[in-house]
Amino acid sequence: MDARGHRKGCPHYSAEPKADENSTHIDLFCYCHKSAEPQVLANGSDIAWPSGWSQKQAAEWRAKNGLVRPSEPGSGP
Repeated sequence: MDARGHRKGCPHYSAEPKADENSTHIDLFCYCHKSAEPQVLANGSDIAWPSGWSQKQAAEWRAKNGLVRPSEPGSGP
Protein backbone atom coordinates (compact mmCIF):
# COMPACT_ATOMS: atom_id res chain seq x y z
CA MET A 1 0.00 0.00 0.00
CA ASP A 2 1.28 3.48 -0.81
CA ALA A 3 1.04 6.59 1.39
CA ARG A 4 -2.41 7.35 -0.07
CA GLY A 5 -3.93 3.94 0.65
CA HIS A 6 -3.70 2.59 -2.90
CA ARG A 7 -2.60 -0.98 -3.53
CA LYS A 8 -0.14 -2.21 -6.17
CA GLY A 9 -1.92 -2.74 -9.46
CA CYS A 10 -4.18 0.30 -8.96
CA PRO A 11 -3.68 3.00 -11.62
CA HIS A 12 -3.48 5.57 -8.81
CA TYR A 13 -0.71 3.73 -6.92
CA SER A 14 2.02 6.25 -5.98
CA ALA A 15 0.23 9.11 -7.79
CA GLU A 16 -0.23 12.40 -5.99
CA PRO A 17 -3.92 13.27 -5.55
CA LYS A 18 -5.15 16.56 -6.93
CA ALA A 19 -6.82 18.73 -4.31
CA ASP A 20 -8.20 22.20 -3.93
CA GLU A 21 -5.40 24.48 -2.65
CA ASN A 22 -7.71 25.67 0.14
CA SER A 23 -8.50 22.14 1.26
CA THR A 24 -7.43 21.04 4.72
CA HIS A 25 -7.80 17.37 3.87
CA ILE A 26 -8.19 14.94 1.01
CA ASP A 27 -10.84 12.22 0.82
CA LEU A 28 -9.54 9.31 -1.25
CA PHE A 29 -12.17 7.06 -2.79
CA CYS A 30 -10.91 4.12 -4.82
CA TYR A 31 -12.00 0.58 -5.67
CA CYS A 32 -8.63 -0.74 -4.43
CA HIS A 33 -9.26 0.33 -0.82
CA LYS A 34 -10.19 -3.08 0.56
CA SER A 35 -10.07 -2.24 4.27
CA ALA A 36 -13.24 -2.53 6.33
CA GLU A 37 -12.58 0.74 8.17
CA PRO A 38 -11.44 4.18 6.98
CA GLN A 39 -7.66 4.60 7.08
CA VAL A 40 -6.41 7.91 8.43
CA LEU A 41 -3.18 8.58 6.57
CA ALA A 42 0.14 9.85 7.93
CA ASN A 43 -0.74 13.56 7.98
CA GLY A 44 -3.71 12.86 10.29
CA SER A 45 -6.36 14.46 8.07
CA ASP A 46 -6.33 12.66 4.70
CA ILE A 47 -8.43 9.50 4.67
CA ALA A 48 -8.53 6.49 2.36
CA TRP A 49 -12.17 5.38 2.42
CA PRO A 50 -13.16 1.73 2.08
CA SER A 51 -14.28 0.73 -1.40
CA GLY A 52 -17.98 1.47 -1.82
CA TRP A 53 -18.22 4.30 0.72
CA SER A 54 -20.08 7.44 -0.37
CA GLN A 55 -19.15 11.06 0.24
CA LYS A 56 -22.11 11.26 2.64
CA GLN A 57 -20.80 8.31 4.68
CA ALA A 58 -17.35 9.89 4.72
CA ALA A 59 -18.70 13.26 5.94
CA GLU A 60 -20.71 11.54 8.69
CA TRP A 61 -17.67 9.51 9.79
CA ARG A 62 -15.47 12.63 9.83
CA ALA A 63 -18.04 14.50 11.94
CA LYS A 64 -18.47 11.59 14.37
CA ASN A 65 -14.70 11.25 14.80
CA GLY A 66 -13.82 14.96 15.00
CA LEU A 67 -11.98 15.10 11.68
CA VAL A 68 -13.95 17.86 9.96
CA ARG A 69 -12.70 21.14 8.55
CA PRO A 70 -12.94 24.10 10.95
CA SER A 71 -15.66 25.64 8.75
CA GLU A 72 -17.87 22.53 8.72
CA PRO A 73 -20.87 22.14 11.02
CA GLY A 74 -20.08 20.27 14.20
CA SER A 75 -16.41 21.18 14.20
CA GLY A 76 -16.64 23.28 17.35
CA PRO A 77 -16.37 27.00 18.08
